[in-house]
Amino acid sequence: MIWLLGPGWAAAQTVQYTRKANGEIWLEGNLPATETHVLQSSPNLRFWVDVRDGLTGHFSLRADLEGMEKRFFRVVPSSEEGAPITLAMVGDSTVADLASNSGVFSGWGQGMHGYFKAQVRVINLAMPCYGTKTFLASAERTSLEVIRPDVVLVQFGMIDEIGCGGDRSEQFVATETEYRENLKVLVEMIRGFGGQPVLVTPPVMRRFNALGRVITILPNRRAIMQTVATELQVPLVDLYQMSGALVERLGLEGSAYLYSSAGDLGHFSLRGAEILAGMVISGLPPALGRYVVADYDLMAAP
Repeated sequence: MIWLLGPGWAAAQTVQYTRKANGEIWLEGNLPATETHVLQSSPNLRFWVDVRDGLTGHFSLRADLEGMEKRFFRVVPSSEEGAPITLAMVGDSTVADLASNSGVFSGWGQGMHGYFKAQVRVINLAMPCYGTKTFLASAERTSLEVIRPDVVLVQFGMIDEIGCGGDRSEQFVATETEYRENLKVLVEMIRGFGGQPVLVTPPVMRRFNALGRVITILPNRRAIMQTVATELQVPLVDLYQMSGALVERLGLEGSAYLYSSAGDLGHFSLRGAEILAGMVISGLPPALGRYVVADYDLMAAP
């Protein structure tokens, strides 16, 4: 279902959609030739992103809307580009770039780079086997404090819960109390250098029970992160919920393409990384929408 919005009824009538004989959806409109506009899209009327800028006069664009339940579009006057910013990510192997994962699989951070405009510097400091404990004692923490990003996406929980590669020593595993306090330390550290922390719950693993439902393995860590976000008034992206809904809808076989191999239940292919990155994008604070070039629904999984 498509909604076309504008600042008033007359403005809304400047854009219409047409379904072609081949099933394609095209958005068409007539705009003033004396000023430029940008076509924006949103799945929820909260997070708007630019689909196409520089529109004047008549325009006609094909929209890839396969599998969408709803989609909102609007045309607004072009605004000045946002000031340059730096966005960093910290987390474990499910966030880390392909290179940091020894070229074997991707974390969703690998997929983030293509979603942002040129004035956004994207830095991925996520590393395999990093939980809150290991990160706070790492060189990456030092790098974060030196770089002082404007926005920092923080996803920890998996290593804190299950350890690394079978190692469940105190080096990796954090009690729930330690995990809660470490998240608070991270939030205050980021705020201390003037950054905006954004907490991200870990994605689900591709594990199903006999009823075809995704097996939840981190409900307590997710709940703790949600509580910390509420207490400290930090934006939260619930990737656990979003990834779980997608994987469960696709099923065991249908979701296989999201992952790096048939036997890998937790790490992503490049396409999977891009799709999960898009989910993260859609949950960011609305003010960051001006820096995004496309939202994940327009590049959605089947």
